[in-house]
Amino acid sequence: MSTVQLKVAITVFIFLIIFFSGFWLNKTGKPYNIIVLTMHKLISAGMIIYIAVACYQLYKAAGLNTSELILSLSMIIVFIGSIVSGALLSTGNPLPSITAIIHRSLSYVSILFTGILIYFLRARL
Repeated sequence: MSTVQLKVAITVFIFLIIFFSGFWLNKTGKPYNIIVLTMHKLISAGMIIYIAVACYQLYKAAGLNTSELILSLSMIIVFIGSIVSGALLSTGNPLPSITAIIHRSLSYVSILFTGILIYFLRARL
């Protein structure tokens, strides 16, 4: 397995951990299990750093074209939005139900953007 394939596999594995821990938190409801919540938050924060560093390295090494750069930045913004909405949900304060919908939607959009970016970059990976 090449280094790039390993990075893609790690990315997929981390997404699975984030999603399964998020589904677990949603299923168990409030008050959230502090260990699972902390794991979910830390892995999500680590994932955004991992993806940002990987995009930057790819930009420096292979040079992203305009659409790939816009997609990369959009993906990072969606990740940040997902983390912010998740942080709001974990406060325990009453929030509008749209907050949970936004969090779930942004989570799926982040996976979609990541998949599209990997598809666009597959020739250079």
